[in-house]
Amino acid sequence: LLLAVPAKDPRVRVYRVDRMENVEISRADRTQIEVMENIDVEKYAYGLFGVHDGVFYEVVLRCHKSAIDIVFDRFGFDTPIKKIDEDCFEITVSVALNADFYGWLVTLGGRVTIISPNRASRGFRITCSRVQHWMLNEYKAKRKKKFFYFVD
Repeated sequence: LLLAVPAKDPRVRVYRVDRMENVEISRADRTQIEVMENIDVEKYAYGLFGVHDGVFYEVVLRCHKSAIDIVFDRFGFDTPIKKIDEDCFEITVSVALNADFYGWLVTLGGRVTIISPNRASRGFRITCSRVQHWMLNEYKAKRKKKFFYFVD
């Protein structure tokens, strides 16, 4: 991945170099240097899910103890944790709120939930609702064609 700041837009962008063709190193003067100098690249990478843009927010996540290795792999071993009880802990992390982040939460099967901010939990509910709506429409379309899919 390549982090860069386009000349006309002060937001950091993520580019997949493996999907680019004819990549060359340029000797042209860089612009937006001050934006890149103020980025903690390691922290930025931990909070970035996929390569989709998203505004970064401080998000409080409540996690089941069985997810601790996953959390450390995702956010780093120096992530402070706050014990809630024998089974749960909370972390506060900076993440880009986008569909990739919400998808990551889904893969954890409820072992990690959003506590705050409301914007993050609302975004998660909206994303899940959209997926459910899309799946229902796909099911209805396939049913009309007399195709049935069985899930174990």
